[in-house]
Amino acid sequence: MRVFELLQEYRALEDLLNEIDPTTGEFINNEDVIKDYINNLNDTRDNKLDNIERLKREYEASSNALDSEIKRLQQFKKQKEKSIENLTSLQMILTQGEKIETSLYKFSTRKSKSVNILDESLIPDEYFKIKKEVSKTEISKAINSGVNVSGAEIVEKISLTVKWN
Repeated sequence: MRVFELLQEYRALEDLLNEIDPTTGEFINNEDVIKDYINNLNDTRDNKLDNIERLKREYEASSNALDSEIKRLQQFKKQKEKSIENLTSLQMILTQGEKIETSLYKFSTRKSKSVNILDESLIPDEYFKIKKEVSKTEISKAINSGVNVSGAEIVEKISLTVKWN
């Protein structure tokens, strides 16, 4: 089999991994189809492993690039929000608290009240929201010491380690 044909087969595998249900928009679980596809690929086990690892690394690089782009866009969004605040301040100065109607918009101001926290350490506990959060570490310690924790169990997992040769 030629390299180009193998590449096409691995790209077909990639398509199976990324198949989306058109009605729900969710990824389709093709686990059995993918296993069969891999087992029937006309390639050695070592090449299959290498090519799958290359595909994983390509996805990781793509994911990292998306993270960078998200951070850049978030910074850009913050700049736009700051510009909106500055422009609103300019409009407040221009209206001087008066109701003004232009040919396009109506401008007016209103008073409102909000709480400004000066020193959070002085606020009584009754005014804090308490977030209920499961401590997996504590549950693990309890189960390992013989305590039966309803709704939780210790599950043994197997992970793959990949290193460069």
